[in-house]
Amino acid sequence: MAQKRNPLRDEAKQMWLESGGLLKLAEIAAKLEKPPSTIRKWKSQDKWDKDINESAPNDKGSAPLRSKAMLGNKNATGNKGGKGAPKGNDYAKGNAGGGAPPSNENALKTGEFRTIVWEQLSDAQKELFDSIPDDPIKQITATIKEYEVRKHGIIILLNQAREDLAEIEEQEEAAHQVDKILSIEDALTRVTNHLVKAIKQKSDLELASARKKLVQTQTDVNKEKLYRPSTVEDEKVENKAPPDMTQLSIEELRNLAKLTKLS
Repeated sequence: MAQKRNPLRDEAKQMWLESGGLLKLAEIAAKLEKPPSTIRKWKSQDKWDKDINESAPNDKGSAPLRSKAMLGNKNATGNKGGKGAPKGNDYAKGNAGGGAPPSNENALKTGEFRTIVWEQLSDAQKELFDSIPDDPIKQITATIKEYEVRKHGIIILLNQAREDLAEIEEQEEAAHQVDKILSIEDALTRVTNHLVKAIKQKSDLELASARKKLVQTQTDVNKEKLYRPSTVEDEKVENKAPPDMTQLSIEELRNLAKLTKLS
C-alpha cells in the first residue's frame, strides 16, 4: 500500500518555485532536514521544471495565424489535387513496385525472425558466424553462460525496482512501479525457463555422447576378438548376457568406458 504523501514534499517544491528555480536543492534539503537525494527525487517525480516553465511569461506572444493565399497566388500552380509527382519526375526510378530494396531493414523490430542472408551480413557478423563452434556441447555451454549473464542482470533490475517502490509515496506512481516489477519478474521467469532447458539439453547431449563412445569401444573390442584365437575365458564372457546400458547414468557410462579401454 502506498504511503501517505509527505507534506514537506509540497513545501520543498513551493520553496524552489518561489525562488524562480535558483534555490539549490542542497539548500532546500538542509532547511527541511532531508537528504539531497530525496529532494532530487521529488523534483523529478513531481516535474518541478514543467511547472516553472508554465508559470513563466511568454515574451514572444502567441504565434500569428497564417493568412490564406491572396487572390491570384500561383504557388500551387501545376498541382492538380496532389495526385502525385509531376510528369517526368524520376525520384522513384529503380524502385519497381514501390517496395524497399532487398537488403532494406526499415521494418526490422526485434530481429527475432530476421532472415539470415550471407551477402547482407556485415564483416563482424561474418566473423562471428565463422567463429561459432561446430561441437553442439560447446554451443549449448555458451548458451547457458549467456542465459546466466542475462539472469544476473535481470535480478539486479528487479532488486532496484523493489527499492524504488519503497520510496514512492503517490498511489498512482506506486501502481506503475508494481506493473514494472511484475514485467521484470515475467522476464526473469522466461530466462530461467530457457536456462533450465539448456542445462537439460546439455545433459542429454553428454549422455548420448558417452553412450556413443562406449558403443564404439565395444565395437573395437569385438573387432579385435575376430582376429585372435578364442580362449576358454572368451567363451565364458560371450555366454554372459550383455549389460543393459540404457538405464546407466552418465558417470556410470564413463566409468564403464574407462574400464573397457583399460582391458
